[in-house]
Amino acid sequence: MRYISRIEINFRTKLIYYVSNKYKTSPFWFADSNVVSSIFIQELDKYYNCDFIDRNKPIKAHHEKYYKINTKNKEELFENCFCNKYEEGKYAPAWKTLEFFSFGTILKIYKNLIDNDIRERISKLYNVNDINKFINFMETIVLIRNTCAHSGVLFDFKTPKGIAAIPAITFENRDRHSLASCIKVISYMLEQISDNRKNDMIKAIEDTLYKYKENQVINNVIQNKMKIFI
Repeated sequence: MRYISRIEINFRTKLIYYVSNKYKTSPFWFADSNVVSSIFIQELDKYYNCDFIDRNKPIKAHHEKYYKINTKNKEELFENCFCNKYEEGKYAPAWKTLEFFSFGTILKIYKNLIDNDIRERISKLYNVNDINKFINFMETIVLIRNTCAHSGVLFDFKTPKGIAAIPAITFENRDRHSLASCIKVISYMLEQISDNRKNDMIKAIEDTLYKYKENQVINNVIQNKMKIFI
């Protein structure tokens, strides 16, 4: 998970930096219909709501400071925030808010940016020129991240849709659904951030696989289910 977290933090930082610098007069740009699509804004309360405020202390502190109150219950704070017609009263600024949004929500914001130039600029920082392929890669990483976070089974993991193809990544037997293929995507994206972290991840995986190389049952799972060949 720490390698995926490295990608998540890097992506989050780039998104906040480039969008915030483009829209300096819109501190709450994630709720601005000039910046993100109205589709995302209409469902924003699924992500920025009473529970979100209550479980993230810096966000809660922002609202308490704004209303000059020390709330004893989240319902009171929710009523103050979401009955306020001004964005400053409803939300904490983007640089603070996005630090607490999930990886999946951050990706959703990226997908809903109106300015395609910003999306392209960010994708090219990871050496992926096609925005749709970049989104496909990030969706793959989010899927793996969520499976791990919810204690899901990974050994026979398959992506619901094929992983996008780029010249820099070679998929074994053209399989673009297996866990091995997902690892290749994670490795590639991690390499764009840090060669050392990418090498650390590969070594950690190899060390784990070789530990069970002589165990035929586990080795069969590795090769036939995970599609990793050692």
